[in-house]
Amino acid sequence: MTHRIGRVLTAWTAVMVVVASVGAASAQEAHTGVETGAAPHEEGGHASNSTGVKFINLNAFERTHGAEGDKMEVSPHFGGTMFYERALFHHRVEAELNAIVASTEGGVRVPLEVIVKYVFRDPSASLRPFIGAGPALHLLLAEEKAAFFELAATLGFVYWFSESIGLDVEVDYGMVFEEELVHEVGPSFGPVFKF
Repeated sequence: MTHRIGRVLTAWTAVMVVVASVGAASAQEAHTGVETGAAPHEEGGHASNSTGVKFINLNAFERTHGAEGDKMEVSPHFGGTMFYERALFHHRVEAELNAIVASTEGGVRVPLEVIVKYVFRDPSASLRPFIGAGPALHLLLAEEKAAFFELAATLGFVYWFSESIGLDVEVDYGMVFEEELVHEVGPSFGPVFKF
């Protein structure tokens, strides 16, 4: 089991390196704002990086088999998310790296996600709705430790109170490939900061 977790962590790290490389390459290819007087880490006068934390409530839906037949069990998982986001292409496509820590019976769940998001409005808008999806490594750290593949999706918006401080509100979904397929869905919200 330890070798499996090690291989999955190595693969997830490789995906993060690729996403960071694509972000760096697109930033170099894009106009860096030299003509507009923007800082080098900005694209056309708009910050390209953001980070934040969110409260999350994931509800896991899992089919169980018993003497009385199959039934759907729902279990809530409360926790938090730390994320880093990079604007890639004209501030319409963004890559986001998420580390979620949520409670579970006897331990914690730690999904590590790479989400590619499409933003529906330009960076000067205060309200920026988005949709996104991507792969995740889902670690279960309880009495029995395990790692699973997950497909993650998100739908939400960021409301910017100023040029550098906003509120991220979204509904998150995860399809976790455990022995039985587990569906996780729930809201998350928290502050986000551009830099």
